[in-house]
Amino acid sequence: MNSGCALKGRTQDRSYQYQDFIKLYSERDPIDQELLQALSVVHVPCTIDDLLPYVKGIPKSRSSGLSEEVIVNRLEDLCDSPLIYTKHETLQMRFELNQELYSKLVWGQKLQTFNKALCATSPLHDALCTLSYSDELKAQVVENGSECILFSLRYALYQEQVEYPQIEALIGYFEELFPEEYQKKHPLLRIFDTPFQELWFVHFSPATSAKIHLCLLHQKLSR
Repeated sequence: MNSGCALKGRTQDRSYQYQDFIKLYSERDPIDQELLQALSVVHVPCTIDDLLPYVKGIPKSRSSGLSEEVIVNRLEDLCDSPLIYTKHETLQMRFELNQELYSKLVWGQKLQTFNKALCATSPLHDALCTLSYSDELKAQVVENGSECILFSLRYALYQEQVEYPQIEALIGYFEELFPEEYQKKHPLLRIFDTPFQELWFVHFSPATSAKIHLCLLHQKLSR
């Protein structure tokens, strides 16, 4: 969909480090911070038009009472910052910030509300709330990118609170559908090594936390 604006292309700027992004995020006002948190749930590149019904539909959010014009202007302004990647008409959360802002929703007990609003406006995300991909869903995932599986992984771990053996199928789908990306970086490294923070695991059972830690250690040592 066309948002009515041409987003400037902003790719990865290696002059910024993790703490730089956290500082930039902290300097935004509460409405912008909430919009960024909402984007952290999406994962998949999307347009401003895709985001509008989602952020407007989050109950009791700062965005729900704003006009579409105001939200569009704020999102366009965020797209001019290093906090978001843009390509053509799509935007996407910086991977260095994604887990941090996602965790803020977990700690604030808001994740379920944001996920519900997203799934109500996006059939793709609604379908991704599963541990088992059909052939049809696999085709959609290939079309939309590996970030789809990262959405499923985080949803399973943080909202459904599944144990490690239950996410192994999702990791298998990542290897099956995106073998070159899998060889470059394991999906759990994509999520948690951004950089790693112990606090992100406090919501998991000790067994699942230990399994993920061992997997991360093995992947980092083998690369």
